[in-house]
Amino acid sequence: MAENHASRARYAAEVYAPCADPSEQSVAAERIRGAASASEHTAAPVRYLEALHLPGEETVFYVFEADDPTAITRVLRAAGFEAERVTPATTFAGEAREERDCRPGSGRTVAASTRRWAT
Repeated sequence: MAENHASRARYAAEVYAPCADPSEQSVAAERIRGAASASEHTAAPVRYLEALHLPGEETVFYVFEADDPTAITRVLRAAGFEAERVTPATTFAGEAREERDCRPGSGRTVAASTRRWAT
């Protein structure tokens, strides 16, 4: 029987992230993804969707689907993290969905929707 994720609400969890190293943030995201996957067969499943790292703000926003924000808090704690807050969220898909280094000076071109910026 396939699960219906469409009925779950979407939330963004704001987590303090003092390290600006993208590889360390990637490891953190994998820990959170693993904790969310482990919750899928519980009474309060959480589905990890993506993360947005803001190194200049020392913040990561992790995006989840869940029936209840307290389930997200439990998943984050299981992965060793504490959220500053968990808030209902709406996401809008663009063309680019892969991981990118968007920091100024990185020399990468960043695509967002149909516009392109060179950093």
